[in-house]
Amino acid sequence: MKRAGIALGSNLGDKNSLMVQARDHLLQMSLSDDPFLQSSLYATSPQGCPHGADDYLNAVVEFTWPGTVEELLVHCQGIERALGRIRSGIRCEPRTADVDIIYVGGHGGQ
Repeated sequence: MKRAGIALGSNLGDKNSLMVQARDHLLQMSLSDDPFLQSSLYATSPQGCPHGADDYLNAVVEFTWPGTVEELLVHCQGIERALGRIRSGIRCEPRTADVDIIYVGGHGGQ
């Protein structure tokens, strides 16, 4: 079992609700005996996105993950789909949910 850090983001739709839902999905995957850590929500300006894109709402969570990195990636992508994210292949397009693995194990993926 290793600690996993996940970045959450949304800049489309009901961002507050989507962030809570993404966090709740991850909370269900964590091990109940270990702490589930989460940052406050914070807003950032979109970088490299189409003109007029809404600001992102972001957060970071950390929890104990018993599986592989590959299994975690599948779960993260499943959360994105469950929250309405559609991948069209256009970089930096607005999205309902962005669930990105920052690290599994030590900081920086060690």
